[in-house]
Amino acid sequence: MASRVVVIDKDLLKEDPNTSFQVIIKVLTSAWMQRLWTLQEAYLSRRLFIAFRGPEDPAGTGLSLTQSEQIGVTLEDVDKRVRDLDRLQKDAFTTSMAELIKRKFFHNLMGEDRQIRNRNDHPIETRGSMVIASAWRSSRWRNTSRPEDETLALSTLLNLDYRTTTIENASAKEPAVIDKAIDENNVWPRKNGDANQKTKRANMMKDFWTLIHRNYEGSIPAGLIFLPGDKMSLPGFGWAPNTWMSARDESYPYPLSMCGDPHVILGSNWGKQGLTFPIDQYISEWYKVTSIGRGQAEDRAARKVLPRIFANTSPEFGIILCRPKPREWPPEIGLLVEIYREAWKRKEPERVNRKYYYCQVIRRVWVSRIRTPVLPKDYKLPSGRTGNPPIGELMPENTLWYVDGYLEHRNRGNLGQRPPPLVSDARDSAIDMGHVMPIHEDKPQTQFF
Repeated sequence: MASRVVVIDKDLLKEDPNTSFQVIIKVLTSAWMQRLWTLQEAYLSRRLFIAFRGPEDPAGTGLSLTQSEQIGVTLEDVDKRVRDLDRLQKDAFTTSMAELIKRKFFHNLMGEDRQIRNRNDHPIETRGSMVIASAWRSSRWRNTSRPEDETLALSTLLNLDYRTTTIENASAKEPAVIDKAIDENNVWPRKNGDANQKTKRANMMKDFWTLIHRNYEGSIPAGLIFLPGDKMSLPGFGWAPNTWMSARDESYPYPLSMCGDPHVILGSNWGKQGLTFPIDQYISEWYKVTSIGRGQAEDRAARKVLPRIFANTSPEFGIILCRPKPREWPPEIGLLVEIYREAWKRKEPERVNRKYYYCQVIRRVWVSRIRTPVLPKDYKLPSGRTGNPPIGELMPENTLWYVDGYLEHRNRGNLGQRPPPLVSDARDSAIDMGHVMPIHEDKPQTQFF
């Protein structure tokens, strides 16, 4: 960890840090804030100085940078200005804007984590879930000129030992060096003599998530499965985002800050305009589920599952929520999944048998509570394929789920093949008491592929 770092940005050098609002806005919109590698400067340095135009440098040439403490602003000073920003506002509009800027600034620079990171009594290892969620929020709007650098930069940020993994080869700049690493390790497939860049990055991201699990076991946030954007296609990693630089925001109720717990299992009557259904025996508590947005991966999964709804062996659906009892407004994010297997396993360390649900994600959905559309005495129980809405089964909060991406031929009659040895140490992913985690090899497992 560096003791001191000076940030020299050509645009910031032209600015005069007179007011708190000006300093915060200029830093928040600077090119320095948009680069992935610079996130390490803010998080890993003990003290960070941001250089602005000094009183003896009106042209912003940077000739007085040797006196950086006089013309610059420390990140601690900016943090203080951010915290005090809303106290200086007088009306509701400026106060709400101040709160928005404050939240964006702290998220983009891992503000809360930096404050704890610089304290010796709060090592990074004890805050795995919080640090991972904070790192994702900070990196989602950033970019890098080399996509291969993403996992390398994030591994350094999270203090992961990436030696002997595919991530180590990302630092090689020359194609000849990369090709040599591919040939020696035989882990990246080649097409027409050239390495497939997409497959390279997928294997790097696979190694990255595996390293996170090994270093912070049980701390991968369950809310990751609700994030927008494409997911990985490798078996067992269908819950993981393809990239952290998604330029997408979380949906309400911001699942990275929460533990996933409630779940609903449905039948097979899924209408074109969404679905409404009750979940209690008195037919008095109703919910509505509608699709959210559009995405290539989600649309492909939906098109594949639709014909099977009307087949002889129709699939069984489930909805995974961030928290129990969604309200009427605003609707909350959820996952529509297909349950393709149920199994009993021994849960460690309690050493008790627990039921696991194996499911694959179809798409993200909005879930909201609605007023009872019919009186209980007028409700007709679903029968066959009449189109009547099903009755949802509310699952216990400690239900265990194995979540993966959608595979067309993986259903109750055909569970597919076992994953290759490449992902044998992280082939399962589960929502387990608020965590998404690959099952480790030293724990008892049941073959399901």
